[in-house]
Amino acid sequence: MRGLSKARFAVAVVLAVGSMWQGACIQDQLGRGSYKVVQRTDDPNCSPDRLNCRVQVVLLHEGHKLYATALDYKADVGGTVKHCNLRAGETVKCKFFSDRNSEDAGGYDLICGDQLWQGRLTTTGGNELLKIYKDELQ
Repeated sequence: MRGLSKARFAVAVVLAVGSMWQGACIQDQLGRGSYKVVQRTDDPNCSPDRLNCRVQVVLLHEGHKLYATALDYKADVGGTVKHCNLRAGETVKCKFFSDRNSEDAGGYDLICGDQLWQGRLTTTGGNELLKIYKDELQ
């Protein structure tokens, strides 16, 4: 504390801790953070074309274990059918939406991927579309 008043020292500590916390919560320009896929379970009763099927995944993010379902049959731009490409062990960039009913969220809690429309993440098949049903602190 040499050369610093107690008040300035306290402010310096708060700023340092605040910047460490922000470093752990880094988001990119689209507001996406890193999520690690730790588990994936395909629906065993799913039809061969996987129409109306969902995949259950478990993701780790900032000390939270998120249990979610992902669409396994999505229409991509041009009508191409895409299936869920989330795999255990990979880290993906996802944007969390606090209001899944907002226009940007399109009914989902998380949108993972890079496909954009007018500068925003889309709910087309090029992205992974997830609904969270359970959130546990680790």
